[in-house]
Amino acid sequence: MILRTNVKLNFGLNVIRKRPDGYHDIETLFVPCHEFGDTLEVISGDDYSRTSSALFARYGDNPVQGISEDGKLMITIAREEGIDWDPLKDLCAKAYYLLAGDFKLPPVKIFLEKKAPVGAGLGGGSADAAFTLKALNELCCLGLSDGVLSEYASRLGSDCAFFIWNRPMFGTGRGEILEPFDLDLSGYEVKVLVPEGISVSTKEAYDGIVPRASVGGTTDARDTATLGTLRGGTGAERSEASGGAEQSEAVESPEPATSDRHLKVVEIDKESVEYLKKHYPSLGDGLIEGDFLKMDLSSLFPGRFSIIGNFPYNISSQIFFKILDCRNLVPEVVCMIQKEVAERIAEKPGTKTYGILSVFLQAWYDIEYLFTVGPGAFNPPPKVQSAVIRLTRNSRKSLGCDEKLFRTVVKTAFGQRRKTLRNSLKPLIRQAQGPQGLDSTSSPDISANPVFDLRPERLSVEDFIALTLMLQQ
Repeated sequence: MILRTNVKLNFGLNVIRKRPDGYHDIETLFVPCHEFGDTLEVISGDDYSRTSSALFARYGDNPVQGISEDGKLMITIAREEGIDWDPLKDLCAKAYYLLAGDFKLPPVKIFLEKKAPVGAGLGGGSADAAFTLKALNELCCLGLSDGVLSEYASRLGSDCAFFIWNRPMFGTGRGEILEPFDLDLSGYEVKVLVPEGISVSTKEAYDGIVPRASVGGTTDARDTATLGTLRGGTGAERSEASGGAEQSEAVESPEPATSDRHLKVVEIDKESVEYLKKHYPSLGDGLIEGDFLKMDLSSLFPGRFSIIGNFPYNISSQIFFKILDCRNLVPEVVCMIQKEVAERIAEKPGTKTYGILSVFLQAWYDIEYLFTVGPGAFNPPPKVQSAVIRLTRNSRKSLGCDEKLFRTVVKTAFGQRRKTLRNSLKPLIRQAQGPQGLDSTSSPDISANPVFDLRPERLSVEDFIALTLMLQQ
């Protein structure tokens, strides 16, 4: 099997932070480029190669060959500039042994002619590994889907998974988290210039970068959570911690104002913490390094406190659930989140947007959708709209029902939101009817209540409370 590989281009690369495992969290748009590529042949051990003779004829003694100790893999690599690495440590060889760890693979021969530039950030080695996985999948009749192959590829390298799909993809995480991106370049001519004699390894490139947190909130990383601690009041102190490092080159942020209000800032990223210590020394002990979701807020903040921040979009729901657990300590929340989530939280019953988070938050807070923030407000601009909302604690002291059951009812109902409550809540109805279940004649059938003819988005908070009371009898 002979394959012609290709390389990739990064249309923009935002390096967000260095991770504890030594990799970096990034945002980038991967685009396949067929201007450069290698020739890869993968055959079974007893098959005849159609490229090996040409390799040795073209490169003389240049090709380097390696044979594994168990004799199951022979790999030959040729390159005009010569090969200065062990072929058995090449990503193509690693791809073979990665699959061999889970499947019984036959002996295989791999012949690789490298023509794509090395050390140019084009991902030639990653492409070779991904194409090897695809070739082995077909040659050995493994029947693995592209999704499964992508998972294997991500273990070999950060951008290897892209070459399994080989179409425009928005990449996050190390680059292995991929989302299809609709990009039409038919009206453009893309030229790739590779300067002669210049080669930069990935490690060298990243060593020269100072990561900056994403202000768009579109990444999977937990950027910041900013807390304005306020004892005895309902206002919120503004902190520039969210995205401060990202904006520092363009905006000279003032020191936080001092007042009788106690400001605390929570930041999970070590480099951002160092930035804040340097540029906002007055924060002092008010700067807390840690994961907001894992903090015991009741012990960290004695008394009431308000929360303000640019919530990382991928964990905004988790932050809201944590706030609900401390609702009697948090009188006000002002935050920026993804526009669709903000609309869902503020939505009224009767629409498709209304959901679990709408009910849970509106049970305890009055919600105000303040304003929309477009992508142009950020650098780089995210692919989503943002919005700022305010949550103000309402006067409710108690739901007047079993709160645990209330949560179960809401989650179960919206878990099958296209069904009527009679169908989605059938297990809870049966439980409420007692041991005799719905067939019992000794107790009234609560499912006959007209409320069970409705779908969950039709019910207000008060309706869900009444429903919970009905089911807890």
